[in-house]
Amino acid sequence: MSAEDTEPPRKTCLLPLRDWITLCTVVCENGSQCPHHAMSKIHRQNYVELATSMAGLLVDRLSLHGENNSDNETKKCADLKQRSLIQAIDIKTEHFMLEISVDDFSNTSFSAGEILSSKDFVDVYNLGQIKSILHGILGIELVPEICDKGLIESNRCLQPEYFQQFGNIFFELFTNGKTLPGEASSGKDHCLDSAEESKDESSRDNSNDGDYKHSRALEGARKHGDMSETCKAFKRLEITEVEYTLRQKLLPTPICILVTDLIQATRGTSNDAFETLGDLSLELKQMMESPDVYLTEESVWEHMLQFRDDLLCGRMDELDRLMQVAALAQVESRAFLSSVVLVRGEPGAGKSHLVQNMKHPLTKNGWLYINCNFDRFSQSQALVTISSAFEDFFRSLVELKTSIENRDHAEDGDEFLFTMLASIEENLEVSGIVVLSQFIPSLRSLYPNIFQRVVVEELSESDCEQDDWDNANILDSSKSSSIDCIDDDCDDDDAFIDANIFQNRLQYLFQKLLRAISNPESPLFFFLDDLQWADCSSLRLLSSLVMGQDTDDNPMCVCFVGSYRSSEANINQSLVECIQSFEDSNAVLLTSISLDGLAKEGTCAMISSALKLPARLVRNLADVVHMKTLGNPLFVRTLLASMVDDQSLSYSFMTRRWMWDSKAIKLAPLPENIAIILTQKLRRMPREVQEALSIAACFGLVVDKECLKILSESSEFGGLLPHLDYAAQSGIVADHGSNYVFTHDLVQKAAYDLIPEESLDKTHFSLGLQIITPYSNERSTDELQLTSTTFIAIEQIIASRCREIPNPTFRAPLADFLVKAGERSIEMADFPLALKYITYGLDFLGGDEAWGSNFRLSLRLHEAACLACYLNVMPRQVMTFVGKIMENTDSFVDRIKAFYVLTKTLASLGKIKEAVEKIFHILEQLGEEIPNDITPDGIMFVMESTKQLLSRFSREKLLNAPKMTDYKKLWTLRFYDLSAPYLFLVNPTYVPLVECRMAQLSVRYGLCKESAFGLFGYAQCLIQIYQDLDGAHRWTKMARLVLERFNATNMFPKLTCLQYSFVNVWVEPFQATIETMDQCSQDALKIGNVEFAYYSAQFLCIEMALTGSHLEIVERKCVTVSSNMALWKQLHAFMGHLSTHLMILKLGSIDKNPFDIPGVSIKDEDQLLEQSVDRRKTLAQAIYFNRMFVAFYLQQYVYAAEMAEQYKLQRAMIMRFEDIHHSFYEALIGFQLARSPSIDTKKWLDIAEQHVATFRGWIKHSKWNFENKLLLLEAELCLLKGATESSEEKYKAAIESARRHKFVHEEGVAWELLSSYWKKCGKVKEERECKKAAFDCYEKWGAKALLDRLRT
Repeated sequence: MSAEDTEPPRKTCLLPLRDWITLCTVVCENGSQCPHHAMSKIHRQNYVELATSMAGLLVDRLSLHGENNSDNETKKCADLKQRSLIQAIDIKTEHFMLEISVDDFSNTSFSAGEILSSKDFVDVYNLGQIKSILHGILGIELVPEICDKGLIESNRCLQPEYFQQFGNIFFELFTNGKTLPGEASSGKDHCLDSAEESKDESSRDNSNDGDYKHSRALEGARKHGDMSETCKAFKRLEITEVEYTLRQKLLPTPICILVTDLIQATRGTSNDAFETLGDLSLELKQMMESPDVYLTEESVWEHMLQFRDDLLCGRMDELDRLMQVAALAQVESRAFLSSVVLVRGEPGAGKSHLVQNMKHPLTKNGWLYINCNFDRFSQSQALVTISSAFEDFFRSLVELKTSIENRDHAEDGDEFLFTMLASIEENLEVSGIVVLSQFIPSLRSLYPNIFQRVVVEELSESDCEQDDWDNANILDSSKSSSIDCIDDDCDDDDAFIDANIFQNRLQYLFQKLLRAISNPESPLFFFLDDLQWADCSSLRLLSSLVMGQDTDDNPMCVCFVGSYRSSEANINQSLVECIQSFEDSNAVLLTSISLDGLAKEGTCAMISSALKLPARLVRNLADVVHMKTLGNPLFVRTLLASMVDDQSLSYSFMTRRWMWDSKAIKLAPLPENIAIILTQKLRRMPREVQEALSIAACFGLVVDKECLKILSESSEFGGLLPHLDYAAQSGIVADHGSNYVFTHDLVQKAAYDLIPEESLDKTHFSLGLQIITPYSNERSTDELQLTSTTFIAIEQIIASRCREIPNPTFRAPLADFLVKAGERSIEMADFPLALKYITYGLDFLGGDEAWGSNFRLSLRLHEAACLACYLNVMPRQVMTFVGKIMENTDSFVDRIKAFYVLTKTLASLGKIKEAVEKIFHILEQLGEEIPNDITPDGIMFVMESTKQLLSRFSREKLLNAPKMTDYKKLWTLRFYDLSAPYLFLVNPTYVPLVECRMAQLSVRYGLCKESAFGLFGYAQCLIQIYQDLDGAHRWTKMARLVLERFNATNMFPKLTCLQYSFVNVWVEPFQATIETMDQCSQDALKIGNVEFAYYSAQFLCIEMALTGSHLEIVERKCVTVSSNMALWKQLHAFMGHLSTHLMILKLGSIDKNPFDIPGVSIKDEDQLLEQSVDRRKTLAQAIYFNRMFVAFYLQQYVYAAEMAEQYKLQRAMIMRFEDIHHSFYEALIGFQLARSPSIDTKKWLDIAEQHVATFRGWIKHSKWNFENKLLLLEAELCLLKGATESSEEKYKAAIESARRHKFVHEEGVAWELLSSYWKKCGKVKEERECKKAAFDCYEKWGAKALLDRLRT
């Protein structure tokens, strides 16, 4: 034998030496050498596979596939005709191809076709020998013995003699033409003739020792030619001489059994006897479909019960359904629809196995595959499961990149890698890659240049810190505060203030990442296993990924597949809500697959592959197992393994197959559930191994070896690793290098249950302390680092449910570590985990008693708890923690963070007015005077004082200005900045006051990031009050300089949104700002500022509609914005956007309800207006404008005038983009009403003339935006005053200007008004031409409602 056949692997050597000798004695002719017939193992297997295919072909050629009772000769003839067309190439291998054709079905004679061979095969047999052997087999006279009546129906029962003939043919085929021994060819094997000798059951020995003894007796009898003793030996070994001969050829056991059973066919004496050709064909087909299971030579060291993970039994329908959904995902992604498959079932139903069998066929066809598995036990770090899955994926890219760099030639796949890396960099940009590298460290290896550049920039910024930033005042040092200066920890405030931005940014970046790595050519299959244990943050991220398709971006070509236990899904309320959101969403194609137990056929196939025996032979065993397990795949595996352990199922080395007693198995008692079987299996292992497994199970499904090494060095938990290695050899856990992984979560649960319940808490607590103690001993408590190991340690302490630390000296260090872990989790957007860490930190520190002994740490924990509760949408808990801070602090500065969270909580509950009142109260506590009522004179006074103060503030002073160091003043600016968007919604009159105060504080006390918005607010006021556009642009640039100086890149989108909404619209073409606002929205999402992302998106939709973009395009944009606003819960911006969307739908005659969105309780615009009039003036103003706009174009001038009046009642001093258009359309409405005798002509003429005067002032700033509007208003004014000639000229000039400046809808208005002018003049032709031109313009605009009006 070759070395690979004889030398047993040391790692799995479980067979005693004497058994090895026994086996060799049976399979070798003389005990010293094995007859290979000059044929290597791989050549033998090739020949066996070829011969099996040949056997299947012969059976299939002789079978007529039809109904058993069918006598329809026409049907048979049609079948024969079709089969006669099946020509050639029935068998193929790499070495060999045999072609067979049916020449004449009347006598079913066969001819051998051409045989092609390769050198590898010719090395074994020369071409002449191969032809001789196969031709000899094919030349056997089949007609008179088997096919005397032509073809045989495949499901017709046949006499045993038919199968004996097949046995004779197959014996020669598989033994290369060897003659049957003795009289076996006639079906009379004397060795098995029960009449000659009865079997002595009492002397039967099933042990390997007995097999060894009987095998030696057989060899002796054969050597001396004693036929009687030879038969007795065969009898004791339970094999026939035919089977023995086949085994001498080293044929696989299924082949040996198949040929033997055919030769010894005796119908009716065995439940597994062949009855029809269909039975025989099915068995051969099973072998051909899985040759690596049934047609490979057995190795002594592989005869353990093995279930193939790559074989899927009984789930082909579900697998086909999954493949169909995956194929559709490539198509539906182009329609910006997300494909989601949810696979549910009971534990052990094979959910994971089903989905994981998708990996090979998909990756083979260009798919990418990411798999993450959630653990029953809580994760110790934020989003660790999902981020670990992405890390595994990108680590493989790092390995590919390294391989490419180390070779000197290109290969297929290289271009794919670099294309993907370029796509990621383009979509995420440098900042996004840097952020995601905190979760996916391999990004650092993929983009080394980026991270080298980041390090250099950070060092440069550090070196450029100005020494004079400690100055407290720019212009008036006498007004600086001498208390509460900012300390070195003030940067923590940024994370505190912008905590919700972290989560939004992370979700957006993962969306962009999926878009970057997936496309229809290389789609992504994203599998999330055991969703019932997913944490809230992971489910929130999953929802954002699934529903994050953006029609303005590249489609995300991803097939999301999640699995969960149907019996445990309701325990996780977040999962229930997540699934419900998928079901309700119009952007998600949801497919549900429910897995029950396997059918009997599936159970049989599963056992067949595990035992490497054809299904025919294991059917009786499968029936018993199926009855006991109901087809649950894991239960089937576990039950068979337990049967092996108790030896009711055993492998016989003599018969080379598994043996069992079905009756005994059927009568054996079965535990109530699978957990009991697993527990019994574990309890049969050595006590030390059981203890090691129970300790490992405390860490969950995946166990980090680093932690185990630390524990192994302790006296309490020493010696874990060797015992776990033993468990790995036994298949309980798998050794994955850096960790151990339990083979199934039920196995992990069974190991965990080995720990007595009363000892669980103590065990977890001891594990945590043992892991964290080396870290705390090596460094001070302040230096405890947030490493993955220390996170695991603290998770163990939390799992102990211990609320008090026995050792008082360890309480503060643990509490300090927990608050750091909580703050870190907030940064990583895992808010539930953050709250858990913080609340345990409070308990460990001692609760309310700690305020006296450890005030600062207790305050920090309570502040963090306030923030975590706010981020987890727990307003009552926020109030509770705020109350505790109020009770235990005296200084207003110590309360300021709690107040900040409190105001944001009020706003999040929709209590905008209450939030503003609370902010004003806090500002008064900080020394600010807020007037109870604001008047225009008061605004002018504040504006003048601000103007005088800033007149001395040059660009140079700005660049050299010191940083604000007064803690109270810094928070004053923050509260002012917080109040501005709220005031804009409920009381816009106060906004100029707030912005001017921010600018004044920045000049007097130093600059901070929020100073930029004070300076911009002042710029905005310059436009509103002084119409000073040059000054406004200057101070807008100054605001940007402030942000650049503080490197506040996360605030740039907010400033850009405000700048292009309130300043740039006066000077830049309206259409030119559309692209900028769209980019601003994307940039805001990149840094997580969802609020201003969707303010920008809402303004973009308004701007597109009012500047003449095609309404269908605008409507599609509105749909995207609406779905994303609902997804990101941006209700403030969302309500106003619904009204804009409704306006577009009315003008476009699009039958759609914009309020039909999951999670939106408001059903129509009237209800929206009713809720907005008293609480949100800005929203009411938007509704009135949209109604006026639609009414004007539908020529409902009286109603339009009413809406225009209501709009003005809501307007504040701050001018909006809509104000420009309100002035334009109210003037046109006024001219129409001034012509009506029943209307107050003078009133509306005065209103119209005022607006004309306004536009004459505005045109100086932008001819592009205002020229056509002014010309049209002047044309109307001339017409009303009787200057008809001037009126006609101005109409035509307005039309030309509108066309030149791309305001197609306003061009349509001008054409329509000119048409009315020609009608009054009695010029019908000109009137019709103008109406036709107006129709064309409205058609270009997509305003189908106006087309209908013009047609009628």
